[in-house]
Amino acid sequence: MRNRRAEILELAGEPENDNFRSGAIAEELSAAELAKLFGVVERTIHTLATKHVLPRNDAGKFDTRDSIRRYVEFSRKRDSELETAKVRLATEQADKIELQNALARREMLPAADVQREWESVLRDLRASLLAVSSRIGTRLPGLTVHDIAEIDAEIRATLETLAGEDLS
Repeated sequence: MRNRRAEILELAGEPENDNFRSGAIAEELSAAELAKLFGVVERTIHTLATKHVLPRNDAGKFDTRDSIRRYVEFSRKRDSELETAKVRLATEQADKIELQNALARREMLPAADVQREWESVLRDLRASLLAVSSRIGTRLPGLTVHDIAEIDAEIRATLETLAGEDLS
């Protein structure tokens, strides 16, 4: 593994260490040779060629310098994307555990429970408001049936406006 790294570093390094001119590594390599140089299976080279990461020349070979440069770029990008994905996963897992702990401590409640409770409160409020006109009628005997009907109509109109529906 270290020899391969040294070869790659030398190839990407200074011109006076030009192994291409000295004949240490060919300027063009087959998929099998490139796979051996990179320490991967040949199928990986073919996959990268299909994805246009490693372009082939007309003879079906790979330019060694260009392939090394492109493979290093690809590896850096892949490593960066992998690191980003790992951070995102860890954050999501931490958020999930934080939410579960808050639920267990009853610092937060499930939305369905909150909604059910508010619906119950609002149903009771609506029923109480709709009963106001008849309660006023029994407490204030001087009101006419028309007066009580007007109070009832006003309460219903207000509730309809708030609810956005017809309560008649």
